[in-house]
Amino acid sequence: MNPAVFPASLLAVAPRADPRALDLRGLYQAHAPFLRASIQRLGGPCADADDLLHEVFIVALQRADTFEGRSAARTWLYGIALKVVAAHRRKQKLRRFLGLDALPPGGEPVDGHTPATHLDAALARASLYAALDSLSEKKRTVFILFELEGRSGEEIARLVGCPLKTVWTRLFHARAAVQRYLSRAEAQAQAGLIAAGEGER
Repeated sequence: MNPAVFPASLLAVAPRADPRALDLRGLYQAHAPFLRASIQRLGGPCADADDLLHEVFIVALQRADTFEGRSAARTWLYGIALKVVAAHRRKQKLRRFLGLDALPPGGEPVDGHTPATHLDAALARASLYAALDSLSEKKRTVFILFELEGRSGEEIARLVGCPLKTVWTRLFHARAAVQRYLSRAEAQAQAGLIAAGEGER
């Protein structure tokens, strides 16, 4: 799906929106590619970014009267995307807990020159998202916004609606937790390789 093309599925609901309150088509064409990329990073390799992007604009339609123009449209839509992805992740965790979904597979294929580099990149990505999934939703969001999205602390504070000091505190603890998780995973992998090597003797 090309995120820059206004989807036909939104045409059915777009006429019901007040054009003075929300130019849905214009907002979609201007911000959908950015939002889709952000949703994919926030949701992880198994998230259906197209479906979640669609949901973001449905919510935007429903909340058009709450957009007062005090912030940029992209910031407003990004805030909606954060909540949509968080709700999706909570739902997926519950489904896995209840056994309604299989555990998510490894990451999506990434660009590379050999099968080995594809595998290494996919494993690294899977490890990172496994580490992120061990965090609380608030710490996870701040980590992704700062480390993967490259946003400033001030911008993150506006997006998530918390003091700047809280952003830095969450980021500090998230970084430490991710580093601990990845270090343990690396140590376990090395131990597994050593045990496998000894078993072949």
